[in-house]
Amino acid sequence: AESGVKDLHEICSQIATHSVYRTIVEQLKLDEINGGNEVAWFLYDDKDRMIDHSVYERNQWQWTENLYGKYLGRSEDAIRFKRGDIAEIAVELPDGSYIAEPVMVTGSPSTIDFMWEVNKVKKNNDDISVCPGNEYYSLLRISGGWISVSPRDIRTPILPVPDQLTEMLKWQFTTKYGVQD
Repeated sequence: AESGVKDLHEICSQIATHSVYRTIVEQLKLDEINGGNEVAWFLYDDKDRMIDHSVYERNQWQWTENLYGKYLGRSEDAIRFKRGDIAEIAVELPDGSYIAEPVMVTGSPSTIDFMWEVNKVKKNNDDISVCPGNEYYSLLRISGGWISVSPRDIRTPILPVPDQLTEMLKWQFTTKYGVQD
C-alpha cells in the first residue's frame, strides 16, 4: 500500500496527506457489512513521511478479553495539536468533492498519564476504560458547532488560514462559549 501511494504521488502532486489502513483479511467481507473494521492506521504527509499512526490496535470482537484494543493514551509528543491550535478537516460537499475547513482544537486525545489515573482503581482488564472518545480531538467549527475527530482526520492547514477566520474561531471559543485559557 505504501509503495502504491508513492507511485500515485508521482502521477498526482496535489495529494496533501494519505492514510494506510491495516485490516484483518478474514474480516474484509464482514467490513463491507459493518462499515469497516481496520485494526490500525498510518497517516503520511505529501513527502511520504509518516506523521501519525494509531497507538493501539483495535478489534471490536476482542475488547473485553485482554489489553488488545484498549486505548491506554498517547504520549505527549504523539499529540500533534494542542488546545487553541488552528487545524483543518476535510468536509464532503454534496457533489462528492471535498474542501478543507479550518477548525480550532478545543480538546486533545487523552495522555498515558491521564488514562493511568482513570484506570488506576480498576481490578482487571475487563474494567479498563476503553472510551474511544479518549483518542479523539474536540474541534470548534467556523459554524460554531463542535465535533470530535480521530487524529487521522485532522491536518495542519495546507494554505495559510486568513487572520479573520482565526480571530472568529478564537472569539467563539473565548467569548461566545466563555472558555478562557
